[in-house]
Amino acid sequence: MLEFEQEIHPVLIANAVIGIWLITNGIMARVGSNLPQGLAWLSILAGIGLVLIIVGFWIGGQEHLLTTVSGLITFIGILIWAIWLGKLFLAGKVASSG
Repeated sequence: MLEFEQEIHPVLIANAVIGIWLITNGIMARVGSNLPQGLAWLSILAGIGLVLIIVGFWIGGQEHLLTTVSGLITFIGILIWAIWLGKLFLAGKVASSG
C-alpha cells in the first residue's frame, strides 16, 4: 500500500501527459475539418484544466482554489467531450483509424 506522498507525483505526471494530449488533440481537430470546432475547443479547455490542476497543486496543495476550480472544469469538460465524441463515433460521422 502506497502513502499519498508516494503516489502523488506519478499521478500529477500522468495528468500532465493526458492534459497535453487533450490540448494537442484539440489543436489538431481545429486544423482538420472532420470534427466539430466546439468539440476541439472542449478538448483544449479540458487539457488546460488538467494542467492547471497541477499548477494549483504545486502552489497550495489539493485544497487550493485553482486546483478545485480546474478540477471541476476538467471533470465537466472531459465528460461532455467523451459523450460528444462517442456519439459521433456511434453515428458513423467519424471513422476510427484502427
